[in-house]
Amino acid sequence: MEVDNIVQPDQRLCNLMIYSYGKRGLIEEAFHLSRKMKASNIPLSIVTFNTLISCQPSLEASENVFRQMQRNDIEPDVVTYAARIGAFAKARQVEEAEYFFRVMIASGIRPNRTVYNVLMDAFANCKMVTKAEALLKEMKLNKCSPDVHTYSTLMNAYVNASDMEKAERVIQRMEGSDIEPNVVTYGTLIKGYADQGDLESMVKKYEEMTEKKMKINHAVFTTMLQAFGKYESLDRAKDWFQEVVRAGFKPDIRAQNTLLGLSEPLYRREEILEFLENVS
Repeated sequence: MEVDNIVQPDQRLCNLMIYSYGKRGLIEEAFHLSRKMKASNIPLSIVTFNTLISCQPSLEASENVFRQMQRNDIEPDVVTYAARIGAFAKARQVEEAEYFFRVMIASGIRPNRTVYNVLMDAFANCKMVTKAEALLKEMKLNKCSPDVHTYSTLMNAYVNASDMEKAERVIQRMEGSDIEPNVVTYGTLIKGYADQGDLESMVKKYEEMTEKKMKINHAVFTTMLQAFGKYESLDRAKDWFQEVVRAGFKPDIRAQNTLLGLSEPLYRREEILEFLENVS
């Protein structure tokens, strides 16, 4: 009688499965597999814990995994710190994010571009432009080259602080460093002008973007749609929606809901529903 060979899972395969669970938001399944690894005497590695930390939905959950990692006598690496700093940044606890950045450096771990960008994002979201500029300077001094994400995040700091003049200058600084702006860069400026109701500048940035053969994304589309509806009219928003769809863009459900949300007074809601059905 022939017996099929059963392939036993190893550490690498388990870590890949935990990563897959985490990406899909199946956190309990990821934890369950880590417990099965332990029960099967498959060692939990730094990769296991880093993956678990990165997929946690809250700061508290992330810190619980970190403490579990410490109990297993596993030393954090740069990926661990990036995940922890990111968790504090997401919770808008900027001082703590910066503190652990300094702890990482004091531990002899050199921050990489990902870590710098994560901390830059924390400063940007809290409108801390001085801190963001200082971090960029420190990054360069430490021979870590900023990328398009770094500069786009710095730009976002100025946008959040309602300083569009300095936000615009970031593009010049990028070009001076031979870094090409991307759709996120232009989307950041477009959002800044949209928030201020400056639709002329918003459209100008969109035109610059398309001249560079960049394709619009859902974030830019929805931002502009909202701005047209808020500061001009529902009809202008409809025209914009139709114009972009005719150019080959496929709006997502968020964009459709945005247009529906602009349908005031309510009697125009039926009109918008019919419009969406016809353009889809």
